[in-house]
Amino acid sequence: MNKQDGLTGSSLKWLAMLSMLIDHATVALVEPIYLYQDNPQIMGIDVWKVYDMGRNLGRWAFPIFCFLLVEGFFHTRNRKRMFRDLCLFAILSEIPFDLLFNHEVLANFSQNVFFTLALGFMGLWVMYKEGMSKYLKILILVALGLASYYFQADYDLRGYLAILLFGLVHPYKKIYRLPATLAGFYFEGFWGMSACLPIYFYNGKRGALGLPKYFFYAFYPVHLLILCLVRYLIYGGNSF
Repeated sequence: MNKQDGLTGSSLKWLAMLSMLIDHATVALVEPIYLYQDNPQIMGIDVWKVYDMGRNLGRWAFPIFCFLLVEGFFHTRNRKRMFRDLCLFAILSEIPFDLLFNHEVLANFSQNVFFTLALGFMGLWVMYKEGMSKYLKILILVALGLASYYFQADYDLRGYLAILLFGLVHPYKKIYRLPATLAGFYFEGFWGMSACLPIYFYNGKRGALGLPKYFFYAFYPVHLLILCLVRYLIYGGNSF
C-alpha cells in the first residue's frame, strides 16, 4: 500500500465520531425501551439484540480517539494548547455526559472521556520529557493512573494505560498499530480490538478537515445534549 493510500487522520475522526454516535444513540434511545416497555421489540427484533449491536458498533470510537491523541501529541506545534483544549472540553462535557449516562446534572462517581484523554496526554508528556529523572517519571505516571482510577474517568485506568501503550510503541510506526490495539483494548472485547483494522491503515496524513478546528471537540458535548433532548421528548421525565 502506497503512502497516498489508506485512511487520513480526518477519515479516522469521522469514523470514530460515527461509531460514538451509534453507541450513545443506542444508550439514549434503545435502552429505555427495555426499561419502560413489556416484551420490548424493535421491528420484531428483541430489543437487547438491537442494543448489543449498537454498543458493539460503538467500540471503535475510543481506540481510534486514543490513537489520534497520540498522533496529535507527537505532531502538534503547541502541546500546552492541546492539553488546555482537552481540559476545557472535559469541563464543558461533564454535565451532558452525566445527563445521558448517570441521569443527573452532576455525578461525582463518573467522569467523561475527555478527562481520560487529558490524563493520558499528560502521561505522554511526562514519559517523553527530557531531563526528568526516571524515578520522578514513574511516580508521576503512577499518580496519573491512580487519578484515572479513583476519579473514575471514562474507561478509567484501562483507557489511560492504552494511551501510554500507543505512545510507548509509537516510534515503531505502522508495525505497532496492530499489537498495540489488540493488547490495549482487550478489555473492550472483539469489537474494541477490531479497531486495529482502520488504525493500521492510517496513512500518516492529516487530511482535509473541511470544518472548523474545534468541531471534533465540540461534537462530543453537543451530540450528548441533543440525544438527551431527543430522549426526553420521546420518553418524558421518566428517562432521567
